[in-house]
Amino acid sequence: VPGSKDSICIPPVLFPVKICPKESPVCTGLLEALPGVVSVRGRGLLLAVELEPGLDAALVATNCLENGLVVNAVTKSALRLAPPLLVSDAECDQAVAIIGKTIAALSVGSEQ
Repeated sequence: VPGSKDSICIPPVLFPVKICPKESPVCTGLLEALPGVVSVRGRGLLLAVELEPGLDAALVATNCLENGLVVNAVTKSALRLAPPLLVSDAECDQAVAIIGKTIAALSVGSEQ
């Protein structure tokens, strides 16, 4: 109940804060260029990476997690990337590198 002793008071912002979703054309382009990636869709930083047939998104997600990147397998062939709004370009590059290495390692493993 507003004004009661149990209500939570949120102090006003003391300085202007500008947080807006980054557009990610560079990240999208880097992801689309990875072997094993069919397409990338989404808006802003919320992206889905569609993998080639034969690549299991759940297995890719598990291996990414073991390498320090949290992604979700939303379908059998798609990964969801949902980084924080304050993610840096270097962190995006690192995420793309982890996904690329993971897909390459799984592709090599499936060819043997």
